[in-house]
Amino acid sequence: LGVSYSLFDPEGLERLRASVGQSYYFQDRRVTLISNDESDSEKNTGPVVSLSSQLSQHFTIGANSAWMSNGTNSQRDFQMYYTGDKGNLYN
Repeated sequence: LGVSYSLFDPEGLERLRASVGQSYYFQDRRVTLISNDESDSEKNTGPVVSLSSQLSQHFTIGANSAWMSNGTNSQRDFQMYYTGDKGNLYN
């Protein structure tokens, strides 16, 4: 379950994209790393937040963060993208 918002400028650049979401499970997961591990029985994940901005025609930045169901931050990342005139992409 999630929601996203995008803000475009008159030139068509996506100046802001913001998203927040959370997963809900209908039953325990059956996939584990080790065969005798307990299955995860949490009914939902923590929230996931994503922000990005197209700063120019060629340059975009973004950040994501995901929390565990107990509230601890489990994952964060930051990305920068540059797209050249010939379609080449640098991350």
